[in-house]
Amino acid sequence: MDNDLKLAAIFGAVGIVALIISGEVFYILGGIALIIGVVFFVKWLVRQ
Repeated sequence: MDNDLKLAAIFGAVGIVALIISGEVFYILGGIALIIGVVFFVKWLVRQ
């Protein structure tokens, strides 16, 4: 797997888990992690 795709998967998983845990701090961290994951995923898609 490509490095950007790995980072997208990791940040996406962390973001989803943080959103599931609940709590205001976890919602914020989960949202940020998901945005970072999407950025890496788009970066990977552009190079394909």
